[in-house]
Amino acid sequence: MIGRSAGTRFDDRFQLVRTLGQGAMGHVYEVTDERLQGVRWALKELDLGVVLETEKAEAISLFNREVEILSSLSHPGCPRVIHQFTSDKGAPAFVMTKVDGVPLDILLEEIARPLSLHETLPILLQVCHVLEHLHKQTPAVVFRDLKPSNIMLTDHGTVVLIDFGIARRYDPKKKKDTQELGTPGFCSPEQYGRGQTTARSDIYALATTAYFLLTRADVQSYAFKFPDLSSHLEGDKVAEVNELLQSMLCLVPAERPASVELVRKRLTHIFKELKPARDRSTTILRPCLRALTEQPIDPTRQLKLFDRKFFRRWFRTFF
Repeated sequence: MIGRSAGTRFDDRFQLVRTLGQGAMGHVYEVTDERLQGVRWALKELDLGVVLETEKAEAISLFNREVEILSSLSHPGCPRVIHQFTSDKGAPAFVMTKVDGVPLDILLEEIARPLSLHETLPILLQVCHVLEHLHKQTPAVVFRDLKPSNIMLTDHGTVVLIDFGIARRYDPKKKKDTQELGTPGFCSPEQYGRGQTTARSDIYALATTAYFLLTRADVQSYAFKFPDLSSHLEGDKVAEVNELLQSMLCLVPAERPASVELVRKRLTHIFKELKPARDRSTTILRPCLRALTEQPIDPTRQLKLFDRKFFRRWFRTFF
């Protein structure tokens, strides 16, 4: 797939700096804004050149759905749509806030180890916070592609979900999704044509993501049968985290926790009782890991500050 070159101008306002990423049907670029000196955004453009003529209408519809969903959201854990337009190639495109950080899959490759519970729980709690916002929309937004590569961690230790390309609004009238979309290993069983995705599909993906962060295991190799966490790690609260994850990984959606809010409350309880521990190797790694683990020694005060100070700083970072 051939992208645009540096210096390309979009909509007589934005200028391409570099390519940030590419998917099956489009590119994401970092761009400058000629109307706002010094400001840089992320610009996503659908590449109609790689889409079959018979599939163009559907591709444009999916792209526009992503824009519509992102435009309806107001949360620091989601990119904000700044501008929408049609490119000189006749393709839909939009500009959004640029997230400065590292995807969790790249982070784990960089540090060459799994994350500790002290690093993982603050990440999961933030993801829960974002998913709750999505699921409380009317109708609910199902992310459908939660995985480490779609979770960005900033140097402040804050989380932002990226790539809403296959997110959709829940339709209770449908018995199954129109398309089988998702990432093998991380997505729920119902995304393989077994039913319609719901908020509980995101709960399943949150569990597979957590499992990967804590173990670095090949989650696809488990074929929906995840072994106990104790086979990978030991220590304080591992058994409780394992019990929660196993409930989230139930093959039958109705047997999973009923909402992300319930998952968040359980994780909060575990985080509150987690014995403080400092891994000195963290302090020489990325600032984001240091930010996640630099909490007060007293676990009760730790939770209080996490709930108030941490999230207050999180919101202030993006708005």
